[in-house]
Amino acid sequence: MTEPTILACDGVHKHFEEAGQRLEVLRGVSFDVHRGSDLPDQVRSVLRTSIRTGHARADQVAAIFSMHARTLNRHLNEFGISFRALVDEGRFEIAQQMLQSSAMEVAQIAAMLDYADASAFTRAFRRWSGTTPARWRSTRRNP
Repeated sequence: MTEPTILACDGVHKHFEEAGQRLEVLRGVSFDVHRGSDLPDQVRSVLRTSIRTGHARADQVAAIFSMHARTLNRHLNEFGISFRALVDEGRFEIAQQMLQSSAMEVAQIAAMLDYADASAFTRAFRRWSGTTPARWRSTRRNP
């Protein structure tokens, strides 16, 4: 079975390499989860890179913070947010960037964001924005 070609656009390969390098740096950073109010922002920061590199599972992100996934979820729930919600925020942010600044097809973006198929991504994008990725792109792209 072949993987979808998601590196077809100029600069996308470099983007993934840089994201991987940032994730490696993050693995060596000590996050202070006891400072409290910063935890959701710290997780968002890690997810910006982790989503792009395919390492956005709860257990993978929790390991960066030296804790179990259930502990991370418990801490996030204290702030009224879930890990899943933070992943969705990150996916939406990346989807918007890719739709606006690249010529990647919706199916390629869906694969990059680890959706099963383009229709699952389209449903999620519609839930986030109220419109389809194609319509969103057409209204925001530079002429």
